[in-house]
Amino acid sequence: TMAKCWDCGACQECTQKGECRCAEQKKLYGANAMKFGKYKGMSIQDVREADPSYLMWIYSSIPKHKIEEDLYHYIRYNAEDIGKEATKQKRKTGWVE
Repeated sequence: TMAKCWDCGACQECTQKGECRCAEQKKLYGANAMKFGKYKGMSIQDVREADPSYLMWIYSSIPKHKIEEDLYHYIRYNAEDIGKEATKQKRKTGWVE
């Protein structure tokens, strides 16, 4: 059994040389289904495409220990891109906080 990735702490896809393969897998854990909330049952990737600001809200508002580990690591690993997508979506819809 491989240890968790030393770089991102999320995946178990490191090579024997200790190189993280997460960069090759941008959809890390993205196929898993949401287990709560208004998007319950949808894949994390589908929620990201439909409402990226919801994922950022989860990450910034819910304590880490209350978020499923796969969801937390997916958002953490992809946070910069998800944040950009959320901002782009807000501009497109005209929604302002």
